[in-house]
Amino acid sequence: MATILATFRRARLYLTGEKEDYDTVMSPEMERKYWKSAAKDRMTLLRSDARFVGRNGRRTSTMPPVILSYTPALPLEKQRKRKKGNHYFISPKTYCKWHRMVFPGAKHPTFAEASKLRDTHDAEELQQIHHISRMLPDDQVFPDSGGIPKPWSPKYQQKWRKWLKSREADTIFFGEESDDASPLSRAQNRFSKSWSKGS
Repeated sequence: MATILATFRRARLYLTGEKEDYDTVMSPEMERKYWKSAAKDRMTLLRSDARFVGRNGRRTSTMPPVILSYTPALPLEKQRKRKKGNHYFISPKTYCKWHRMVFPGAKHPTFAEASKLRDTHDAEELQQIHHISRMLPDDQVFPDSGGIPKPWSPKYQQKWRKWLKSREADTIFFGEESDDASPLSRAQNRFSKSWSKGS
């Protein structure tokens, strides 16, 4: 009944052009609708309020059903995709196999030593090491059960050196030869200090 009277009152004010008296107190039913609507809007905003996201409604039941303030939550940060080429993994066995294929002689790294030597290469070098190691099966590289070494061919050393030279040609040098040393120089220095290349 109060709602009907309020509707007629607003219609009369609209038709007569009179201003509504804002000091008039709402009826109980109108007030209940107002608070219900306010509480609904507050709950909608709470779902994206940075102060309450993830609280599962805790500390909100005692709050008045009005929007006192709102702090928008930041959007979820998307997981950055790791750039390809920054990292490349090979096993110590793969490194040992490559070393036997490229460098002649009997002095080759153990699996434990190869695990550390991998860290001296960048991703491009590791990728090429992996590529060369796959050109022969394991039984044609590693010694047999009797410890007899397999014949060595300079073919794969030539492939490795050719790749290093082609990479060096693509490198732009700045200043003196220090930290900007070519990949070929860095690789040759690294191996000459650790392992004998033989003749």
